[in-house]
Amino acid sequence: MRIDRRFLGWGVFFILLGSVPLAVRSGLVTSDVAGMALRLWPLLLVGAGIGLVLRERRAAAIGGLVVAVTFGLIGGGLLAGGWIDLGSLACGDTGSNALQPQQVSGTLDAAARVTLEQRCGDVNVQMVDGTGWSLASGADRVPDVTASSTDLRIRSSGGRGIGLLGIGGPRQTWDINLPRSSTIDLSTTLNAGTGHLDLGTGHFGTVSTTVNAGDMWIDLAGAVATQVEVRVNAGDTRIVLPASSITGSLTVNAGSIEMCTPAGVGLRFTTNENITSSFDFGSSGLQKSGSTWTSPDFATAAVRIDLSTTANAGSIALNPTRGCR
Repeated sequence: MRIDRRFLGWGVFFILLGSVPLAVRSGLVTSDVAGMALRLWPLLLVGAGIGLVLRERRAAAIGGLVVAVTFGLIGGGLLAGGWIDLGSLACGDTGSNALQPQQVSGTLDAAARVTLEQRCGDVNVQMVDGTGWSLASGADRVPDVTASSTDLRIRSSGGRGIGLLGIGGPRQTWDINLPRSSTIDLSTTLNAGTGHLDLGTGHFGTVSTTVNAGDMWIDLAGAVATQVEVRVNAGDTRIVLPASSITGSLTVNAGSIEMCTPAGVGLRFTTNENITSSFDFGSSGLQKSGSTWTSPDFATAAVRIDLSTTANAGSIALNPTRGCR
């Protein structure tokens, strides 16, 4: 196997960024101990010094690895302690939202597709009666909106890069209403921000969400949906699943997903268990066979949730004691 040294440091950083919170969730270390990683900051200077001393030699890569390891331990420790909100960290301030919001609205047919792509900001979605949709956003960075009766697309205006530490403009907030009377295929992409999808009582074909360096909350309690696809990269997502039969997948890379399921629903989850993944399905009474976890009543349940779950340097938790709201 050949290792590309250009990406070695990034790989080590992301592995540790996810592994430290994973170790805390697994009880291997406490969040207080993980938080002490901030004290390792002098190693950043050590790594930079090694890189300078060994410049133009193969061993110079050691300095970069020291820096990557240190950043990974510090970032993972802060995430594990809940002291970092990834969405807030990656965007600027919210000063622009004090301006008079812009309003856009329209209607959707009985079946429609809705695509939301937010970069550096917040997305708040709720369901309303009728056939109409609406969007309220800050006046200085109005998103790009393309709308018809069957297809609504809302995208952040400007570039598609992800902000870092406030670089990339002010934080933008969208407040979106979607109609309960439509059956919607909903696709949401959140880059460096926070999302609240209050989808209860809605009707959906597919609910697809991608979170990159952000935090997302999805509430499908009381909704009807047939497929759920969630992908989290360096972030956190909480999802409340509905009492309707669902298939789909949950994937987390360097982060976490917490899901809550209604009582009386049959559950089956396939996993990709490895040394960097954590699944707590057994604590909820599910039985393991190979790489599949199944509730005892799955075969006879009228409503079944059947998902493929994948975690790399991350964790997927079922029905946490604090809930998913």
